[in-house]
Amino acid sequence: MAQADAYACLLDYLGIEQASVIAFSAGGPSALQFAIRYPQRTDALVMVSAISDASLVDPRPVDPSKDPVLSALLTDFVFWMATTSFPDRAMAFFGVSRDAQRRLTPEEHARALHVLRMILPMSMRKTGNFNDPAHWFERGEFDLERITAPTLVIHASDDTFVPFAHGQYTAARIPTTRFAPQEFGGHFVYVRDAVLREIRGFIDQHGRTP
Repeated sequence: MAQADAYACLLDYLGIEQASVIAFSAGGPSALQFAIRYPQRTDALVMVSAISDASLVDPRPVDPSKDPVLSALLTDFVFWMATTSFPDRAMAFFGVSRDAQRRLTPEEHARALHVLRMILPMSMRKTGNFNDPAHWFERGEFDLERITAPTLVIHASDDTFVPFAHGQYTAARIPTTRFAPQEFGGHFVYVRDAVLREIRGFIDQHGRTP
């Protein structure tokens, strides 16, 4: 809830009354809360590979000291080394399987690598990565039936990072949803040309024109 309220404060500061909201991955919970709490400010909602189902999330904070491999990966040097020297393995770790990578065009694959490397510097994200899951659903499940904004849900069935069930859950509970399941693309499904066209078309149809 606090993150959704922070979005509203940012829009106030920027002088923007309404906006189209696009949520990816862990951005799902705060985007859903924004659409619930500020329906008059939400032109459209797009959920891409996004978390939504509290029953599929472990709310317990993660202690990185108990997992030396994970703790090492979340350092800037190791993450840079992994994404530079072993990019395909790194993408597979983040939910884009080797099979999904092979099915991407060269341009789409390059976009996926760019997304992966944008995570750096990892050191600035480490605390939030462990803290956020404990607060996503601290007050229980969201009343998604209250969302009135036109909603597009995109999720790949081969996403190994955020299960496809999250997309199904969102689509089943928001009355205004258009569900566009994808056969492949993994967690970074939005790098695909077809998915980008789907999102742009939806925003053009429902979003506010500047």
